[in-house]
Amino acid sequence: NSNGQCSFSPENDSNETYIATVTPPPGLGCISSCSFQINMNQGQTTDITIELVTEPFKKPAASAPTPVTSAPAPKHKPVAVAPIPKVEPVPEFPKPSAMSQATPTEKPVTTAAPLQMVPPSPGATCNITVVVEGAPISGVHVDISVSVTVVQIVASLTTNSNGQCSFSPENYSNETYIAAVTPPSGLGCKGSCSFQIDMHQGQTTDVTFALVKVQRTVVVTVSVGEEPSPGKEVIIFVTGKPGEIIQTVTTDKNGNATFVASVGTDISYTVTVTPSKGENCKTCSADMTLVPGEIVYYTLTLEQPSSTSVVTVTVDGKPSPGKEVIIFVTGK
Repeated sequence: NSNGQCSFSPENDSNETYIATVTPPPGLGCISSCSFQINMNQGQTTDITIELVTEPFKKPAASAPTPVTSAPAPKHKPVAVAPIPKVEPVPEFPKPSAMSQATPTEKPVTTAAPLQMVPPSPGATCNITVVVEGAPISGVHVDISVSVTVVQIVASLTTNSNGQCSFSPENYSNETYIAAVTPPSGLGCKGSCSFQIDMHQGQTTDVTFALVKVQRTVVVTVSVGEEPSPGKEVIIFVTGKPGEIIQTVTTDKNGNATFVASVGTDISYTVTVTPSKGENCKTCSADMTLVPGEIVYYTLTLEQPSSTSVVTVTVDGKPSPGKEVIIFVTGK
């Protein structure tokens, strides 16, 4: 560069021996060797200075001085002409010797301060994949936190179209992290929703979160008055479409009918019950909201109509007011 400097960092960090060779520009030559052996050690910086000098001209061929012919003698006083002095031969510039170790010169050369090139440290990377039944899922939120007493989130990631995201800590010291996934609605973790990641310098860790579709369960209780009503037929259908019956369930001895929706289903349902003879509806239907991974409860209530008896007391065919009438259970 403008400071006369360049740097080299090998891709692998193993201890290696390299050769640095400079090609002098025209008119310049190496003051010593044009090649140096470099012993590179992991984690260390090696500085090399190669000094160039202006290359002297080559020695001309040796020959006798050429005599100078004087001009014709003038009519007046002749002019004496001095001979051309002999030019001493210049010693040839020494040829570069074979590759050798760098040797210090007698006079130190002042150079610009070398660039402090620090070899890149190999980082640690964690590749996270989120799948649902083996298929990648995008848009899933993943938090990375430090494994300490108080959770400290250091990165928030979102999976791409391949269900993947990556985390590389800024510092490359060996650390332990926690990766936690937040399942989208209707999905849950198959196992734990968080993993401990032991990251080591220069290594890549792969983590896969498996998500599953979560069931939705509803329990419908049918009662007559305040008493459970077993044996009642409960019909579940798509809300607004009574003809699309999903399931028919009969209440058990406790008056309960349990319905489990297909996993991942986001359809609204309606439940209804038909009163038996002598019963009326108080609440005979309900629109249901099913929550993934939870059990929700609904109650349908029937009632029996009240019966009225009229007792007329007569004396000689005429109504007899003021008479006391007693009503009791037959036989009791």
